[in-house]
Amino acid sequence: MAGLKNPWIGYIERSYEQAKKAIFDKMPYRIPEITDHTENDIFVKMISIWCGILEQLNYYIDSRAREIFLSTLRRFSSAVKQAKSADYRVKGTNSASVDLTFYINAPTTDDIIIPIGTEVKTKEGIQYFTTEIGTITIGNLQVIIPASQQILKSNIDLGTTTNQKSQVFEMEEDVVDSSIQITINGENYTPVESLSFTESTDKVFFASINEDAKMTIEFGDDVNGMIPENPYSVVATYYTSSGALGNVGPGNITELVSSITVPSGIILLVNNVYDASGGVSIESTEDLQRRIPKSTRTNLRAVTDQDYIDTAELVNGVAKAGVQYECKNPMYVYIVPNGGGEASSTLKKRVENYFEDKRINTVKVVARSAGDVRILFEIDVAILRNANRLQTVSLVVENITSFLSAENQKIKGTVNIGDIYEVVENTIGVDYSEIKKMTTQSSAIAVDDAPQLVWNRETLTGSTTTVNWKIIIISSTEFHLYKENQFLGIFDIGVEVVQTEIKFTVIDDSYSVDDTWTFITYKYFGSVSILDMSIPTSDSSNIVINSSGGI
Repeated sequence: MAGLKNPWIGYIERSYEQAKKAIFDKMPYRIPEITDHTENDIFVKMISIWCGILEQLNYYIDSRAREIFLSTLRRFSSAVKQAKSADYRVKGTNSASVDLTFYINAPTTDDIIIPIGTEVKTKEGIQYFTTEIGTITIGNLQVIIPASQQILKSNIDLGTTTNQKSQVFEMEEDVVDSSIQITINGENYTPVESLSFTESTDKVFFASINEDAKMTIEFGDDVNGMIPENPYSVVATYYTSSGALGNVGPGNITELVSSITVPSGIILLVNNVYDASGGVSIESTEDLQRRIPKSTRTNLRAVTDQDYIDTAELVNGVAKAGVQYECKNPMYVYIVPNGGGEASSTLKKRVENYFEDKRINTVKVVARSAGDVRILFEIDVAILRNANRLQTVSLVVENITSFLSAENQKIKGTVNIGDIYEVVENTIGVDYSEIKKMTTQSSAIAVDDAPQLVWNRETLTGSTTTVNWKIIIISSTEFHLYKENQFLGIFDIGVEVVQTEIKFTVIDDSYSVDDTWTFITYKYFGSVSILDMSIPTSDSSNIVINSSGGI
């Protein structure tokens, strides 16, 4: 092997320039008869050609090596191969879900039944369908019903079974993950997270995204999972979804499409008081780079706090998770959905169900929505003389909101004022900046089964330290307020409450007696470390930019 050593080029000289320099450095004492080192010499031209070929070959070698490792790969197909080697199921589209409020204009003497599958949509035509039956009972004006942004596809023929081992059938790209039902010759097949733990007689299938970003169905090989009987049609029923497009803000889902029978003179309306969230497209390369190690580390078993966090973040539609546990209590898993905002009841149930075969038997898992502490800014930004002012300001806002998105922050996270300066002043077109205001908008965390608190609030300049608060509903019009466990008094719903640290108004939303929420106020200006089960975020409506300079 010693004879294969190259005396001209070392292993670290991989580029055109490096290889050519290495050769030219050795030419005076290896081939001194060549004195013309310009491209006029035919030998030098040949060196240039071969150095160019060397660089191209090294590029392909390096690219190939890069795609072997999960942390460095760039291609989606490579990430799918890594998932297969780790026995990780690549997840498909997840539908956005939301808790819809159906309400009427006046009390009625008859129950109004809203069936499963009632269709509603946004003005842009994005469709949602209720997933549970709901009833506006006599004397009441509204009911809250969960809905999902998904469309049912029934009895779709995927093809015919053969006696082939591990037979695969390809489906659509936007199939909702975990919604697939498969029937062969009248028998139902069960979906599994892995074929590795199945028996040769198990009638199961494995649904996963392939290298072409399509949902596929794979059957067993009579070792892990049974080869289906043949030749029979593989019949699928599933949902499709628009994924992240279904993540719309409050007040967007207002059109009732289905016909619902109501008494004469009664008008039935619909609205989403809360965000529709949790919608996401198929797992991306970045998702797989983040989730495969979590799956491998936990082996889909939740024991430690970090296990529960990692496992929850493996659920499609969950962006971030945090946990809170005290002996003899359930393991409370707080989740932030993709798209941010309030986690719907549908997503919370999905998380709880996902833990059923992964948690310790003696520990019950209860999923809750994490809080959302908004950070509000006012920033003076000086724009470079030749930069476009409007484009630069837009880019500053985009970079701040990206930095403070649910995907890039964590529950009980910290945001330093220096981080914000770094984000702003690293924006193309920015000369320098000054943060004039950096304050928080508190988030109310529901206790037990309380609904989301609907309220207006503003942190005041008198907030100089961290303070804990509690709100408890005592009637349809009043609530108790506590500050650091000290009772402050009885206050009216719908009337502004002013304290040194905060002013707020609880909006009437048909709360029940004993509904309870906690929240924290932080110092008015500066860095913030979140102390409760909330995540720090910000969007364009929370950012005011005063710009100068530019063109």
